[in-house]
Amino acid sequence: MAKKPEKTDQQKLSSIKSDSEENKKEESVIPDEILEQMPEEERGRVISIMKQTMFSGIMSRKNPIAEKITEGHIDKMIDESAKDSEREYKDKNNQRLFTLGIVFLGVLLLIFLTVYLAKSHEETLMNIIIPILAFLGGMGAGYGIAKKT
Repeated sequence: MAKKPEKTDQQKLSSIKSDSEENKKEESVIPDEILEQMPEEERGRVISIMKQTMFSGIMSRKNPIAEKITEGHIDKMIDESAKDSEREYKDKNNQRLFTLGIVFLGVLLLIFLTVYLAKSHEETLMNIIIPILAFLGGMGAGYGIAKKT
């Protein structure tokens, strides 16, 4: 095995000087006045984030697809986005109409049961209506809780 040649004192000294110069450059990323106002625990993190940001700015490469996009492509994307928004609006509107129809049918059923069973079968009517009202109350409470969160 070949040993690495040891550094001479001159090489070690120049290495230490260059390291200290790099540290000064790194610390000069943020003005000293601002660093002094920061808590000591945060200084290292802030300097690290700034270095990463600067490095990513230097190393960023252009996306080859982004260079090929033309005004026609952008117009087409805007048109498709508008169509998508229109479809979403229609879908929500249809969902609301469907929910309204189901609620309307439920109310009609409740009215029919009340009218039909009120005169002759009061006990049966109460046995049917109480669970229905409890279910609707639970649904309303669940909806209210879901809206809050």
